[in-house]
Formats: sequence, C-alpha cells, structure tokens
Amino acid sequence: MRRNNKSMPLSSIEIEAYDLAQEGVILVKRAIRRVFQAHPEGLRNSVIGRLLGVNADFLEDQQGWFQYTVLKIMERERTVEQVKPRGSWRLMRMDIDK
Repeated sequence: MRRNNKSMPLSSIEIEAYDLAQEGVILVKRAIRRVFQAHPEGLRNSVIGRLLGVNADFLEDQQGWFQYTVLKIMERERTVEQVKPRGSWRLMRMDIDK
C-alpha cells in the first residue's frame, strides 16, 4: 500500500490522482525538450511558456511559475541548464528524448 510523506495510507483515488499528475509532468518535460530541440541556442522561461501555452497569469505577478517549476525539476535531473541567472535555459544534451 502506498503512503504519503506522513506515512498515512493513500486511497485508490489519491493514488490515481498522483499517477495522473506524474504522467502530466512527464508530458510537460517532453514538450519542453521538443521546444529546445527546435531552439538549441536556448530560450527564456517566458518564451517557453508562450510556446507551450502555459504562461497563464492568474495572480498578475506569477506568470511563468508553471514551466519554471518543471525547468527546475529538469535541472535537478541534469537535463537542462540555465545559462546564467535570470537568463535563457537550454538542453544539456540534444540526444535526450525520454
């Protein structure tokens, strides 16, 4: 039985929701890799968001948070790198396609 980070058992609905969310993250990461394959020179966070249609700004000061979060996950996985602070992002290797 799966458990959350507080060691509480998860219901089947919670497990399904978790699995769906993880599938979504995988798809977003794949989309970001595709964008970088078309732009090997790298792109800024805001451009990536516009190209993927995820640059929603519901709170007026939070534009770009969605793709930024995924980029940071990919950075930890050593898939992408930020060229310089507050600068463009790029794939670390062009042959990555997972």
